[in-house]
Amino acid sequence: MNTGVTVPGARAAVARHRRAGGRIRSAVAFLGLVVALGIAAVAPGAAEATLVSARAGDLGAFSGGVQQVNGALTASGPAYGADAATFAATYSGTGAAGQASGTFNVHWRQGQSVAYGAAVYLPPNFHTALTGQQALLTWDSLPDTSGRSEQDGVVIDYSDDAGYLVANTVSNGSAVQQVLAGPFPLPIGTWFALQVRQLLGSGSAAYSDVYLNGRLVAGSRAPNFSGQQITHVGYGIVGLTSDAAQGPVALDFDQASAADYTGYVDPLGGDRYITGRTDMGVDFCLAPGEPIRALGDGIVVGIWPDWFSHQPYIWYQLLDGPYAGRYVYVAEQIRRLARIGTQLTTGQPLAYYKKSGTCLETGWSAGNGSTLAHVTTGYTEGQVTRSGVSFAHFLSSLGVQGPFEFTPTPVKHKHPKRPVHQPSHAATS
Repeated sequence: MNTGVTVPGARAAVARHRRAGGRIRSAVAFLGLVVALGIAAVAPGAAEATLVSARAGDLGAFSGGVQQVNGALTASGPAYGADAATFAATYSGTGAAGQASGTFNVHWRQGQSVAYGAAVYLPPNFHTALTGQQALLTWDSLPDTSGRSEQDGVVIDYSDDAGYLVANTVSNGSAVQQVLAGPFPLPIGTWFALQVRQLLGSGSAAYSDVYLNGRLVAGSRAPNFSGQQITHVGYGIVGLTSDAAQGPVALDFDQASAADYTGYVDPLGGDRYITGRTDMGVDFCLAPGEPIRALGDGIVVGIWPDWFSHQPYIWYQLLDGPYAGRYVYVAEQIRRLARIGTQLTTGQPLAYYKKSGTCLETGWSAGNGSTLAHVTTGYTEGQVTRSGVSFAHFLSSLGVQGPFEFTPTPVKHKHPKRPVHQPSHAATS
């Protein structure tokens, strides 16, 4: 088995697995099972999509369908964030092949940057088997003309409940596994956000990073895909090794997503928020103390200390990615703002949510600090503006959950509540 691990201590862990002789052998057996199940259960058709997502127990949102083999996937999981229902995946523990998962159809190729993940809840004693592995979220490719296929994903090792990111090649009924990253801890008894970001390829540019609650926990710069097309991404109990299948398994997940990765990140950095209306931008209510992060690398341009109801407005310019040069604002119920001139890195907090106020608004800004909606179409209180819709689409592509308004409404007149500011009034510190 080849390894391509950059996480400290991971090579030693793989060496221990080799000496122990159990985990890696069982993982190979498991992967042959999972790939066979995934290809048989999901139709080969794929749909182009910048973002596909499923949340709130909506099983119909899985474009590739639901796979249930000696198990069940239902909309009966516990509440998570603003979602009253989530996805509950269960396996009966018969010792036979098992699967309880939802699948997206995707169309990913070499050279493409992608991100896929979900919020996950592993209850105490979520499995009874003492050894073996379970695939938690994985992608797979269609077989080539020789029958060879590939699969990457996060697996849980039941001996210590650690996570691993693995890449696998399946050919002629046998599988070769490469540990890309891990082990990394997976929280038990609490919800956590898990995401994998990859630049797909067989050359030196390829990378694979694993994020837990927005924090990088493992990564690799080893090649991760040499095939022609990735067609499916699965979530839940995607598959089990024979030893992991010797007892029942139960877990919950929500807000599954798969998307093109542009170098930008979810500015809310998690799922502790409620999405409000779309108007000049998009409104959100967060938990007090939660950070609001920079979407990408940028620089803070200005601050209005009293934009609306004695609450501030901060705007910054994006310096990288497809939206380089555009401006983003964050306003209202925020504090501890980054200073003007601060060089922001992707994901860096630029403000924090206050205990009281009128919630948070974020959207496209003009260079002088006016909202882009004000300087383009004007704004009537409650109006869904073209700028707001544009920003809602942008947030959705990053995995931010709606509901969003995607249809602009006509403008009647500019509303005085949030005035068009002039550059000379901006704060300087």
